Amino acid sequence: MDYSPKGLEQDFYGNLYLTLSKANVVGKFNSSGKLLGWLGYDHSQGKFVSNWQTIDKSSSEIPEFGFHYPHSIKLHQGNLYITEHFSSQIKKFNLEGEYLGTLGVLENGEISSGFLKDRRFINKGDKNGVFKGIACLAFDQESNLFISDYSSGSILKFNPKGVFIGWVGKRLDGGFNKTWSQLGSPIPSNEFGGFKGLHSISFDSKGLIYVSDTHNHRIVKLDPSGKSIAWLGETIDSQIPTRWLELDLITKASSKLGGFNGPIDLIFDAEDNLFVLEALGNRIQKIWNNGLSGGWIGTKSNGQVASSWYLGDLLPVASSLPGGFNLPYHLIQQGKDFLITDVNNRRIQRISIPHAN
Repeated sequence: MDYSPKGLEQDFYGNLYLTLSKANVVGKFNSSGKLLGWLGYDHSQGKFVSNWQTIDKSSSEIPEFGFHYPHSIKLHQGNLYITEHFSSQIKKFNLEGEYLGTLGVLENGEISSGFLKDRRFINKGDKNGVFKGIACLAFDQESNLFISDYSSGSILKFNPKGVFIGWVGKRLDGGFNKTWSQLGSPIPSNEFGGFKGLHSISFDSKGLIYVSDTHNHRIVKLDPSGKSIAWLGETIDSQIPTRWLELDLITKASSKLGGFNGPIDLIFDAEDNLFVLEALGNRIQKIWNNGLSGGWIGTKSNGQVASSWYLGDLLPVASSLPGGFNLPYHLIQQGKDFLITDVNNRRIQRISIPHAN
């Protein structure tokens, strides 16, 4: 069975919650890394199991049933929210593991109003192609829910009750939803105001929204209305801006300082400095709050691990060394450490956060 980890979250007690996408379950671990139980769909009972299930003592493996490719996981107000990429649904559980409902597309092609139980959902987008293949979710300070729709190239917004407000991104008719709207059908785009392969969503202390536009290899900043206001990354003509830009320029994959190669997760520190996890770049890059790169950690092309913020000319490479990465996927901060899911190395790494250079 493939236990490659993807999504990662922590609770107030230091317990970790991990999505094992290919095994279709979610595991719970204590702060020492001991497996405490799993959540999933029990086909013998025909329902999601209630409460965390323990491993059969005759087997060391987690049963291979449950979710439909659980991707990311987020804790909010004492509940766990788990995105399923293939079914394009979000499942909600309390911390005891009780199933509380699903947000997704109903049989009539409409997005459900809130998290519902005992309703049938379809595994595709709504009648306009929204909610097509979701990746990650985040909550703002008002408990509005934001979802990255990886497959349709759009960001979705729901109110605190789970009612759909609208989406932003490029429309099929060639226009853009520049603020939250339910108008039209979204499509992926490399233009400014559009998105391609969206993944993580995060917020700074001012309430501005930041997304990892993964397949466009850039970070995009939006205001609360949903308007794209600036971006960071390397342009197609190999220019790396020294500040957030508003120009409509095409970006490309880059492992240089200030460029990005498959940015997939984002977190902020208390000073609004941004840490960007790059799945294809195999590094964590620090971006100061003014938009300049503060260096990166990972394995350098000379085979040495950069354990402090590296500002030199060597490029990052995939590595199985401690402190190196091979397709890192999710990043959280726990005290003075980073915790990272390292997919191809099938591990979670704990790395001390380097001091500023």
